[in-house]
Amino acid sequence: MTKQEIISKVKELNLPKGEYVVFGSAPMAMAGIREAGDIDLLVSPEVFESLRKAEWKQIEKSVNDKPLTYDCFEAHDNWDFTLYKPTLKDLLKTATWIEDTPFASLEEVHKWKLASGRPKDLTDIELIEKFYKKRDRLAKIIWDYMLLHHNLKPMDAVFALGSYDTRVAERAAELFCQGYGKYVICAGGFGKYKYFDRSEAEVFGEVVVKNGVPKNKLILEPKSTNTGENVLFVKKLAQGKYPKLKSFILVQKPYMERRTYATFKKQWPEAECLVTSPQLSYEEFMRSDHVFIDRAVNNMLGDLQRIKEYPKLGFQIPQEIPPEIWNAWEKLTEMGYNKFYLKTD
Repeated sequence: MTKQEIISKVKELNLPKGEYVVFGSAPMAMAGIREAGDIDLLVSPEVFESLRKAEWKQIEKSVNDKPLTYDCFEAHDNWDFTLYKPTLKDLLKTATWIEDTPFASLEEVHKWKLASGRPKDLTDIELIEKFYKKRDRLAKIIWDYMLLHHNLKPMDAVFALGSYDTRVAERAAELFCQGYGKYVICAGGFGKYKYFDRSEAEVFGEVVVKNGVPKNKLILEPKSTNTGENVLFVKKLAQGKYPKLKSFILVQKPYMERRTYATFKKQWPEAECLVTSPQLSYEEFMRSDHVFIDRAVNNMLGDLQRIKEYPKLGFQIPQEIPPEIWNAWEKLTEMGYNKFYLKTD
C-alpha cells in the first residue's frame, strides 16, 4: 500500500482522536522504508468493543494476541503479546501525526522489532537503522549551514530566545558570567506547542538565575509566541524602559542561529547583534534520542524553508541557500520530515 492509501483507509474508519494509533509496520511505510501489507492498530477498550459490535472478526494468533480483523486491518486492545509492551498512551505521547492521523514513532517500531527478534524483524531493524544514518547524514549538512560561527564580543545584553530547550538559557547565563553582557533578556510566552506550565521567559529566567545571573540583571518578556515577536516585543520593551540597550548577543538553539539572525536584522536593523547557541555538536545536541532527533529535524527543515520564503513576506533578510543545502532539504522532506512544511504558491 502507498502512504496515501494507508491514510485514506485509516480515515475511512472515522475512529475518535486519542483512542487509537497506527502501529506495526505501517509507520515504516509512511517513512518510505518499505511497503506494508496490512495496517495494525492499537486502540482503546471502548474502540475495540465498538469494532467488535461492527462485526469485525476476532482471531486467535496466540494466547495473548486476539485481534479484531477487517479488510487490511488488525485492531489490538493491548500489545502484551510481545516482550515490548507499550500502551496506547505511550505510543500517542511520541506519535507522528500525518494528515491528522497518529502513527507510532519509528523509534517505537524499532523497540518492538528489537524485542521480537524474528528474522523479518531483524531485516526491518537493519532498514530502520539505515534510514537513521541517511537522515543524520543529510541533517548534518543543513545543521552546518545553520551555524554562523560569529566571533563574540561584549554587548549591552545577552538575549535568550525562548523554546523547549533550557540549554539555551544555560548558554546565556554562561555568556553573562563571562562578561559578554550587562543584562540577560529572556523572551517567550507560550508557542504553538506548550512545553511548560509557565511562560518560556519565566522558565528561562529561573535557569539563568540558578546559573549565576543576579535577578536585578534579568529582563523578562513573557508574551511573544514566535521568533519575530521575540524580537519585536523586546525591541518595544528596550525602547521604553531600557533605551541604552542597543547591541545584543542572541542565543538560540544551534539549528536556529541563521533564522534568528535573519529575523533580527529585518525587524530591528538599527541594533547590533551577534548570534550564538549552546556549544554542542549535532550528536551532543540530539542526545541519541531518535524521537527528539525527528522533532528537531522537522523543526530545522521548517526553519530552512522559512529562510527561503520569509524574505518575500518581509519577515527576514534574504540569505543565499547553496544548492547542496536545498538538495538535502528536498531529500529529507521526501523521507517524511515535513511536519512544518510551509505551503507556497
